[in-house]
Amino acid sequence: MAEYLLSHGANINEKDNLSETALHSAAGKSNKDMIEFLLSHGANILEKIFLMILFFIKQ
Repeated sequence: MAEYLLSHGANINEKDNLSETALHSAAGKSNKDMIEFLLSHGANILEKIFLMILFFIKQ
C-alpha cells in the first residue's frame, strides 16, 4: 500500500494531526521493514534520529 501511495504522489514526510510521520508510526510499531522502506524512499533523514532515540528508550 505504501508503495502504491508514493507512486501516486503521496508525500512521504506528511504529518498527521499529532505531527507524526509514517516513519514515526513504523518506529512505534517496531516495523523494521517499513522503516527501511520509508528511509530508502526519501523519508526525512532527521526522523532517523527519532528512531535511534526510540530504539534506546525501548531497551
